Amino acid sequence: MALTLVELRTKAAEVSGRYDLVDVDDDYSDDGMDFFIHSAQTFLDKRAITQRSTNVIYDEKATGTWYYDFTRCQKIEDVWINNAEGRNRLEKKTLNELKELYPGLISETDQGTPLYYTPLSVRSTEDTDMDNLGAFFNHTKDASDAYRSILMLPPPDEAIVVELTGIFYADVLTEETDTNFWTNNYPDLFLMAILYKLETFNRSDRAIKYWRDTLDAELIQIDMNMVSEEVHEVNQIEG
Repeated sequence: MALTLVELRTKAAEVSGRYDLVDVDDDYSDDGMDFFIHSAQTFLDKRAITQRSTNVIYDEKATGTWYYDFTRCQKIEDVWINNAEGRNRLEKKTLNELKELYPGLISETDQGTPLYYTPLSVRSTEDTDMDNLGAFFNHTKDASDAYRSILMLPPPDEAIVVELTGIFYADVLTEETDTNFWTNNYPDLFLMAILYKLETFNRSDRAIKYWRDTLDAELIQIDMNMVSEEVHEVNQIEG
């Protein structure tokens, strides 16, 4: 049975006995439990690759735009661009390789169909002087902790649609009625992960080991199902 955020929070308080982390008099609103819920979700997202971990995001970019910012991505797997003529898969390069391929000023670099991309760190503690003596291909973003980015070159000479495939975190539970992949498909597993996270702060080594071993046993089954599905698809194609 799928659980909403408030239902998950309520159940976590009931099972753990941690009623100090909810406001019972206010329909079990959050009084600290959501911290452990979000921590548990991150644990599950990192621990298991599921049918819904892979996600594809699209974004239209204007002529000359050479970067793309996005959130909640654990791992970039593939990048394509679509334009009026067709589709083009971008070749992955390191940032240093792209700096060597495109060493000139942005204003002096010919635009064209993007051929390459690189994952880009957008964090900078001081970027005031970045373009003072010439604007080169790079990109930073204020308040960037939630963001990842890619740099694409050459800069497009027409509007393009970026198609990025990767491993993403599940949707964050914020509203009381919110659900996501874990609450819809594995609410019991989500609850176990919350109990595990609660124990890591209680520092009960025995309880921590119990919940970690229990979670790993359940997550292994999810991994085995994923492998079985992938192998079946390969056999079907080869046959």
